[in-house]
Amino acid sequence: MKTALLLLVWPAALLAQFVDGIVYDAVSGAPLAGVSVTSNGPAPVVRTDASGHFRIQLQPNYAPMVAAAKAGYLQFNQRLKTTENVRIELKPEAVITGKITDEDGFPAGGAQLQMMKYQVLNGRRVLAWAGVSQNDERGQYRIDNLAAGRYYIRVYSNDAFNWDHRYVWQYLGGTLKPDDSHIVEVKTGETRKDLDIQLVRFEGVTVTGRVEGATGNARGMGNMVSLTTDQAMPGASPASVTKDGTFTLRHVPPGTYTLRYGEQIPHAGDMSAQLPVEIADHDVRDLLLAPHVVQAVDLAGQLQLREGGPAGPWIVYLRPRFGTGVSAHTDADGSFLFKGLLPEHYAVQVMNERRPTDNPPKGHVVAVLYGDQDAQEKGFDLDGAAPKPLRITASNLYANLTGAIVDSQGAPVANANLCFQSTNSGLQGHASTNDKGSFRALLAEPGEYRVYVIDADAASTVVDDEYMKAHQGDFPMVHVALGDNPSVTLARNPRPSQ
Repeated sequence: MKTALLLLVWPAALLAQFVDGIVYDAVSGAPLAGVSVTSNGPAPVVRTDASGHFRIQLQPNYAPMVAAAKAGYLQFNQRLKTTENVRIELKPEAVITGKITDEDGFPAGGAQLQMMKYQVLNGRRVLAWAGVSQNDERGQYRIDNLAAGRYYIRVYSNDAFNWDHRYVWQYLGGTLKPDDSHIVEVKTGETRKDLDIQLVRFEGVTVTGRVEGATGNARGMGNMVSLTTDQAMPGASPASVTKDGTFTLRHVPPGTYTLRYGEQIPHAGDMSAQLPVEIADHDVRDLLLAPHVVQAVDLAGQLQLREGGPAGPWIVYLRPRFGTGVSAHTDADGSFLFKGLLPEHYAVQVMNERRPTDNPPKGHVVAVLYGDQDAQEKGFDLDGAAPKPLRITASNLYANLTGAIVDSQGAPVANANLCFQSTNSGLQGHASTNDKGSFRALLAEPGEYRVYVIDADAASTVVDDEYMKAHQGDFPMVHVALGDNPSVTLARNPRPSQ
């Protein structure tokens, strides 16, 4: 009986796979005790010992995935290249604290803060939030769990009952749009204290109108009107619709908006209406909204390769401004279908279904069209009418560029992050140099590229306009064609004497 039991246990032991490693502080290099480590296997959470060591079981026949987390540090979560003598470095979080006051210097409690930074989505630069916080009744705020980088801070009211509605959504510095002169830079593990924000009042203009047959919905804000942008930023505080169907929105700053009637997240059967509105420096009056019954629609789409042939498996994500996103997988012919979508603004993200860690990566997006509208960067609106087709062009072809980066004296620039930005479309490609300064970059389109080299700790600054303008002449531009290109050595241009 004992022998039979051993025979049963022994094969299972052979299948078990473990990861052994040590977790370190990325700045000090010291081992970290008490780090929570999880895997994609059956093992429960383990914690590192006093020497930072851990051992955890993985799921057999799956890629080794490990996550490590500790308070005060950014979470590590990625696929490992090896399972023995693994070295995991946790980066200390950056923190920003301060106080928000109104124009008269009094604490502005009940404010929401968003940390915004440019990110690359489908190869395009978009401004997206990277952290959020809320201040207390004394106006004090704290934003933590930030990676090193350069951020814009956006402040809004979060519908505080005592908020002066002239304090509309605004950025640090009292501007309605991101202002490079008020970018906040933080380094790994840095705490920025006393970054105080003083809000600015905007008188704005008044928008009035009428909702035909307004009866409201049974829930939430069903009998309200609001102005929003494609980033879900309100143009003014929502307004109630009166018994005679009229409404008034005050203190609306200039911009391009959608005027909406009904729930933020509509349900089938609700009454809803929307109307594009352009706001300048004068009042807009007597707008008319004609509500209709919200109905779910099916959105069909097609993904094709620029170079022709089978597209392969892809995933298309639609992200609404409010609520949860949805995804669809392409069929063998590249077609896909979203069922039961409700009126909303949707951002589009497209990814190859193969592992993102594949090297080289398996394809990239070239264009996204909703009907004839370019939806790659700003997305598209479903407004209750029959949806237009969503057409996506992707490619498996890259411009393959290899070479070396050297400084103005000819010495290799080792272990550096690189960014290549197309002068035609602004598309970006990223790579890194090894200890000899060599690199390999896969670029999505042919043409002229500017080359940027930045420190590993400040990699996110490369998408910041101010940084790119200041450093666009650091290296000569490089021309690439699709396919393999001749190897190049790019030398940093000498800086002009002051």
